[in-house]
Amino acid sequence: ITGITGITGHPKLPVLEKPPEKRSKDPSLSDKEREAALFFTVAEKHVQDEQAEDALKHSDEALERFRQLGDETGIADTIRIKIHVLCFKDRRKEANQMAKEELSRIRNQKDRTAEAKMLLSLAEVNTERRGYKNREEARLWANEALGMFRKAGDKKMEAYTLICLLNINMKWRGDKKISCQDGLDCALAARSIFKAIGDR
Repeated sequence: ITGITGITGHPKLPVLEKPPEKRSKDPSLSDKEREAALFFTVAEKHVQDEQAEDALKHSDEALERFRQLGDETGIADTIRIKIHVLCFKDRRKEANQMAKEELSRIRNQKDRTAEAKMLLSLAEVNTERRGYKNREEARLWANEALGMFRKAGDKKMEAYTLICLLNINMKWRGDKKISCQDGLDCALAARSIFKAIGDR
């Protein structure tokens, strides 16, 4: 994966701990929780169909409800959808600003998993079409996110971060032999994780 040729050109979008389509029908959840999950599911479907404006519209609806609920996992995953769509629309500067603002807010909440997701988003946004200096920062953000996902035991997000680092290494200046080997190591590690967790 070298860039976003479509909304789905990025690593697969993250999902909430319980699949959103199941959360939207879960009678044990409140009406607002089910509504948030439903809007998230619809937004994700629009992403898969590359319907950018509809994806943004429904992700905004989901985000509003997740914020009202104080659901940091839902907020982070929905923000990541919005960032993917903005990158698809080549609005990377806006996506970068959104990720930075959300990262600042999340750090005050002390939610380490959500923080790692925003760090990964920042890295993904700045991997390409943002200049070499931003790519250097992207590498730092991705490595920071990687350590946090590993500490949390989140194997799927660890693998997505390794894919991001693969992309960064493939575009890295300097010793190509070293960056290509680092990229290959990231690719093999991600492949091993996806295979272990049954994600094809």
